[in-house]
Amino acid sequence: MQSNENPYVDRAYDEYMKGNYGEAVDLFELSLNCYEDIRKGVPTTEDIYYEYSLMIAEMYFSMGNVYGDIYMDYNNKVKEKSTILHAINWDKGNYGRMMHVNYTIAKNHYRKCIESQPMRSEAYNEIGNILLKLGEYLEAKKVFLKAYDLQPENQIICNNVASCYSYRGQYSKAVPYAQEAINLSVSDLKELEEGKEDINQKELEGQKEALSIMNSNIAFLYLNLGEFKKAYQSYQIAVEFYTENESATLGINYMEKNKLVPKEINKDRTMAKRGVISMVDWNNKFILSAQSILKKIMQK
Repeated sequence: MQSNENPYVDRAYDEYMKGNYGEAVDLFELSLNCYEDIRKGVPTTEDIYYEYSLMIAEMYFSMGNVYGDIYMDYNNKVKEKSTILHAINWDKGNYGRMMHVNYTIAKNHYRKCIESQPMRSEAYNEIGNILLKLGEYLEAKKVFLKAYDLQPENQIICNNVASCYSYRGQYSKAVPYAQEAINLSVSDLKELEEGKEDINQKELEGQKEALSIMNSNIAFLYLNLGEFKKAYQSYQIAVEFYTENESATLGINYMEKNKLVPKEINKDRTMAKRGVISMVDWNNKFILSAQSILKKIMQK
């Protein structure tokens, strides 16, 4: 499914990323209506009906994310709150309720997708994403593992399974899935670079950025497991793929500042900027943004 079928969806995500939450919500609603109109008349047994249903669910999920971002960080989202004119007098609780309302509607749509196509992984993966947003890591893991059983060759799903183990502090269980995500991402990147797929430079750079994030994720796991050599090398690889990977740069700086780098490591390999930081300054966690980057490449 190509985004040019819907003139609103790309703009909605762009406004969301810019912090123009009011405009984003309006565009997500227009996008939702557009997908519903396009889906009309399509037989429910057709694969394309399933695809449009996924996108309808994603619009509700995205609106839930807008309200959820404010709810989760209410005091620091002053600018973003001011852009949502219909919510100008809302308190934190209102944003929380709207987050849950949209997530619930999204989950119901995803469940209907599962009922119609139980052997496809996408809807399971997206329900897992909602559960992650709500901090329900154990339930998210169960759903992601179901998605993994259906499509183990999907790098996004592998990364998501790893994230569930990571958020619960089960770093050793997360590593195999994180490594599998990297292997799949490397394979995809190699195909792109060899010209086996018709893809533009922007999409190629997106794949590299996603691969960079995956390497900084596994570095985070190794760091927490005390495997400092693997952690440092993975952070270096992350920076080589995408020099603006802040998490990787900060990870390298943290390890060097705290003398966690094994002596045999060649520090000159990295292109990271130097700086002095503390663990408090470094938001050291497993990152899921690779998923949103890859979604732009792998059009539904």
